[in-house]
Amino acid sequence: IYIRHGIWISLLLSYKSLPECYACAKGAEVLHKTARLNEDHGSLETYSRRIAETAQFVMFAMSPGGLSSRKRGLVATQKVRLIHGVVRYYLWQQDWDEKTFDKPINQEDMAGTLMSFSALILEGLDQLGIKLEPVEKEAYFHCWRVIGHIVGLDDDLIPDNAADGIK
Repeated sequence: IYIRHGIWISLLLSYKSLPECYACAKGAEVLHKTARLNEDHGSLETYSRRIAETAQFVMFAMSPGGLSSRKRGLVATQKVRLIHGVVRYYLWQQDWDEKTFDKPINQEDMAGTLMSFSALILEGLDQLGIKLEPVEKEAYFHCWRVIGHIVGLDDDLIPDNAADGIK
């Protein structure tokens, strides 16, 4: 799916998925506090690097066999889990306001992000007139289910199939 529609998937990630993620106030506070999407703590290079890292992660994970043992997609996904853990630790050391913003990079935030990278992309492809066969939708969604598992998302928060994810 990614090889055939990678350009459209990348555009949808940039203009549909990521803006939706960044609009979530509690989750976006993590990005603000870590200066991963603003120039106040550095330069626009920080923002560009964050977007490029996300694009590279998706490209590696969606490449054929990318989530196989020791492949770049699996390593990139494991790196995301590690980064999430480091960011949580860093924010707790910085007196993170858990009462206002909940736990940083919590299960709810990760589930929402997973759906923005999977279900929203399938929805966006359909809106663009790119019709996937049911088996193709399930294959794409399955990759993201695996990614959700690897990054530590509770299995009960991962939809069983594409139709459940799109609901």
